[in-house]
Formats: sequence, structure tokens, C-alpha cells
Amino acid sequence: MAILEAILGAVSAAGKIAKSVDQLGRELDGDRSVVLIVENKTHHPLERIGYHHDHGGFVVTPDIAIPAMSVGIFSSKDTGFETGTEGGVNYRLHDHEAEDTVFEISWANPFIGSNKANAYAWANGGHNPHTASSIFKGEAVPGGGDKKVEMRYTLLAR
Repeated sequence: MAILEAILGAVSAAGKIAKSVDQLGRELDGDRSVVLIVENKTHHPLERIGYHHDHGGFVVTPDIAIPAMSVGIFSSKDTGFETGTEGGVNYRLHDHEAEDTVFEISWANPFIGSNKANAYAWANGGHNPHTASSIFKGEAVPGGGDKKVEMRYTLLAR
């Protein structure tokens, strides 16, 4: 009986240690998550043409299309230990102009460091070398914090 009690005591202690390590890990590496708001303030629809994550993954995926004068909302969060979330999405503007405008947005909510958000309106389909659109411009405002950080992107006419 004493052997069984010793085994149960060791298992119980191991369970408490594992629970404490797990709890500490969650406190040290709390979720890094972002809510991404894309405002299309043009009279033309946007079509998602690409996306990537350097770190993390989508919780809610970006819409395939954002109608004219409308908003798209999606989210991303970390998926690894001490990584944060970082990625980007590209949208083609369907305005039938020769410029072939692409709206590129990106974000970073790193485990260590400042949050970042960028937005660009590129001519020539967004191909290298990048050329800024002469018709449209992109704006980005990053939020602060670690969880449910609001990142706001706006595409508008110059």
C-alpha cells in the first residue's frame, strides 16, 4: 500500500508541476493577436490576391472581396512559443485603370518589440520595382498592446 501511495503522490506532484509550468508559460507568452480592419474608401471593389504569415496564423481569414465603400475585418494570432504574429495581405483594386493598383497591407505584433502596420498602394500590379500609385494611397494605424490589437488600414483616392 505504501508503494501505491508513493506512486500516486509522485504522479500528483508531477501533475501540479506540469500545470504550474503551463500556467507560467501562458503568462510569459500570452497570446499575441490582432484584429485587422481594412477600409475600402474607393468606389471600386478589392479582390484578395495573396497573403502570407511569417509568424502566426489566421483565426478569421480575410474576405476574398471587399466591396466599394466597405470594410473587411479579419484576425491573426501567434501559433508558437514566443513568436507573435506577423503577415500581410494583397488586394487588387478593380478600377479598370491602366495603373493596375494593388493595395498591400502588413502587420507585426511581435513577442518582443513594438507593433507595426504598413499600407501601400502600388501601381504596376505591385511588381518589383515597386511604384507608388498616382491615383490611390494607403494608410495604416497600428494599435498598442498584445491581445486583440486593432490594426486599421485605409485605401483612399489621392
